[in-house]
Amino acid sequence: MRFSEAIQEFGFDCRARKLSDKTISNYQKQNWLKVLRDDKRFIVSAAGRAEKAVNLILNQ
Repeated sequence: MRFSEAIQEFGFDCRARKLSDKTISNYQKQNWLKVLRDDKRFIVSAAGRAEKAVNLILNQ
């Protein structure tokens, strides 16, 4: 499953369960905190990928 498909499926699931935006936001925060706790290098890796994406967009 591609990332965009996963996001779309998540949105459908949230609407089906009638979750509020606040509930979704809290869930996302908890999930990101778990990811960051479990993988100490994740934020550095994500920042590096973000930099590459920006450079690609800006043609640098």
